[in-house]
Amino acid sequence: MSQPYSLKDKLVLGSLIALGATGGISFLIVPDHSEKLNNLLKLSPTTPYAVESTTFGVVELRQKNGVLGEFQHCLKSYKPIEWIAANEGERDEVSLIVNDQYRIGLQTAGRETFTFFVAKYSDVNSWRTHLFAVNCNLNQLNTWSEQTELSEIKALNDSSFYKELYISNENLKLPVTKGRLGRFYSCMKSYEPLGYKEVVAEEGLIKLNLDGGSELKGGHILNLGIKDNKAVSVLIEKYGYRDRTESVSKSYKIDCDLNLLDS
Repeated sequence: MSQPYSLKDKLVLGSLIALGATGGISFLIVPDHSEKLNNLLKLSPTTPYAVESTTFGVVELRQKNGVLGEFQHCLKSYKPIEWIAANEGERDEVSLIVNDQYRIGLQTAGRETFTFFVAKYSDVNSWRTHLFAVNCNLNQLNTWSEQTELSEIKALNDSSFYKELYISNENLKLPVTKGRLGRFYSCMKSYEPLGYKEVVAEEGLIKLNLDGGSELKGGHILNLGIKDNKAVSVLIEKYGYRDRTESVSKSYKIDCDLNLLDS
């Protein structure tokens, strides 16, 4: 069960976490380098990781070294911190070194990550992003299963209403920030599975919120990988009551012009 945070509680809690009130791996107050999250787009399920540390020793990972597996796809479903929806369970903080160059700091409850940041520390170029909300199970590390059907797309249609949620690259923008999916939906239905080792070249992510009209109904989020004003990948999250993530698909290849939105 997720904790019963109201929107006001989430905004307050998100601000405290972002400012480092929780200590541990998230104690630093740093400039915002959130555009660096686009480095996640260069990773794949085969990208290696190593556990650097756990703050409280609560989380025990079966493999201290391995590959990101399905956890990599799930991380792409990150959202602004006010979407935080922590699971119940003992809290811990886990630090992963990924691809021998990035540090991913995870805040966990039980075996689920509910916030994370990405950092790179070096003598020449050091940076760290702010915290983002996510709901990803650590058991997804080192796992992969074939998924040929994007079943989440069946809950949508060309009349589904969207609004802009987040854009990870300031050079990207939506032609229409809210409206109906329109012909973009039909284009999305021509998706193709993304291979285990395959990485799609993306300039950033545009996230569209398709809410169900109330907090009780939840909704869906389209995570679109963008290249040359086209969506070249899609990952769909389904969320429920109080923004709690219920499912996250894998990433799929598409080739859809953003101008198809609301048309």
